[in-house]
Amino acid sequence: MLNAHIRLDLILKSFIDTKQADPVLQQEANFCLNLLKQGHRFSDGLNPRVFNNEVIQMVSIGEQSGNLAKMLAHISEIYQQKLDYQIDILSQLLEPILMLIMGIIVGTIMVGLYLPIFDMGGIVG
Repeated sequence: MLNAHIRLDLILKSFIDTKQADPVLQQEANFCLNLLKQGHRFSDGLNPRVFNNEVIQMVSIGEQSGNLAKMLAHISEIYQQKLDYQIDILSQLLEPILMLIMGIIVGTIMVGLYLPIFDMGGIVG
């Protein structure tokens, strides 16, 4: 939206009005919007408890250099890569667990099928 030259306060207002947004982020966006209206910089409103210092510094640099849109896009790419990495790790961890569960299920079915056959062999022999 910044690339389309829409004002940052309008973007924040639109985000705040979105019903599907995270309530914590909506609250932070509302705080940033209020600071923007008072003449502060966007990076001044970013809470270090919600955003890490690296993100706040990158936003501040983007504001100072006039490339806030590019910097936010770069931050978005970084977070997307981190998310993809975490999803890959999670899927790699879940795969052996799921294989074990499937093995237990198949083993239980096999024992359930063959146990009567072995019992009949004991009766005959």
